[in-house]
Amino acid sequence: MTMFFRRIIIAVLGLLGGLAAWPAMQLLLSRQTSFPSFLLFSLISGALLGLLFGAFFSSAAGIIARRLDRLFIGMGIGALLGTIGGAFGFLVAQRVFLFFGERLALADGSLRTIGLPVSRALGWAVLGTCIGTVEGIRVHSWRKMVTGIVGGFLGGIVGGAVLELLATLFPSSGIASLAGLILLGIAIGLAYSIVERRMSYGVLRILNGPHKGKEFILNQNRILIGSGKRCEVLLSDYDKVEPVHAVLRAKNRELTLSSDLAGEQLIVNDTQVEERLLKYEDVLKIGTAKLLYKQE
Repeated sequence: MTMFFRRIIIAVLGLLGGLAAWPAMQLLLSRQTSFPSFLLFSLISGALLGLLFGAFFSSAAGIIARRLDRLFIGMGIGALLGTIGGAFGFLVAQRVFLFFGERLALADGSLRTIGLPVSRALGWAVLGTCIGTVEGIRVHSWRKMVTGIVGGFLGGIVGGAVLELLATLFPSSGIASLAGLILLGIAIGLAYSIVERRMSYGVLRILNGPHKGKEFILNQNRILIGSGKRCEVLLSDYDKVEPVHAVLRAKNRELTLSSDLAGEQLIVNDTQVEERLLKYEDVLKIGTAKLLYKQE
């Protein structure tokens, strides 16, 4: 799978998250008066949104890798962390709204019309940040967490501003609410993808065999290459590939390739190596698989 299709998948998952969130939020809104406090309503709303968006976004790794085990594990962890992050995000969002809302409510009409959606968008940005960090927490990667924080915040504030603007312009329209949640999900997905691209070390593209053309984005400080299920660069359909055949380690924006175990054959540009600082256009041979290291 190429990086283009990877980004399409992440954006589509955001869209699906928005579609799933809409009926859930409509149901909660219809029962809002039964909640003893607005705080409890906000916490449950945030937890539900976080659960849905977290589950959808965290399924991306399994879908892209075509791994059902990683898909369901990712969805479960994403739903759990998303629930916690969503509740926290809505709690912060409520405080942000109250702080700015009180001041904007006293302002003139035009400022209130623009300012209130913007202040609420900051709350959605907090929710987007919490959702964006789920994948990084799941794989214990601080780099992915930073990607999620930046991408989630940017996507959340842009998508949230659009959502709130639609809600202000069409306060009684369910379609506007649906469109806003869909755009929020897509915005978070696209922003995450853009930031991920900027923060990555490049990609490895398979040049031969059954997965020719498939690309692996290199966006962690430690990346395992091999035939084992825990490897980020999975080469299970190639011969002579050990469960963990090689490791990529990042330092100062550079990647060093090394053999994980003594005696494993590791070839770069037709030369056998034990360790090598990778350069763009290097060709790696791991077992029977050939991979090109390149920029996106």
